[in-house]
Amino acid sequence: DAAGVAMGKMPRGWSPEYINNQANKLGATNPIVVFMRQEAELMNKVVAFTKATLKDLRGALSGAAVITPAMQTMMAELSRARVPTVLSKMSFTAPTLASWLTGLQHRYETLDKWMGANTR
Repeated sequence: DAAGVAMGKMPRGWSPEYINNQANKLGATNPIVVFMRQEAELMNKVVAFTKATLKDLRGALSGAAVITPAMQTMMAELSRARVPTVLSKMSFTAPTLASWLTGLQHRYETLDKWMGANTR
């Protein structure tokens, strides 16, 4: 199922403590570090929201939860391999779900490298 595939491709995210520690090591007031911190925090929100929503969708599909109108919309978008509108609004747009997931993974890897720069 599309929700399961998407769930398996989600990055793990970082703890708020890790983000703060790395930002402090890199110079917390440096403009690029401020940007990095903001992007990492947004990434965490997107990842957490996406994982929770996909888990809810899987539960609804198995009959363990009620399917809401928002879930119906998301399921329809996922079934057409499209990025759910709610995710595009909180993160970035992409033409397909696969390209959105790839973009999310690349953004995560880039941020992870930035945060680890000169600190490992």
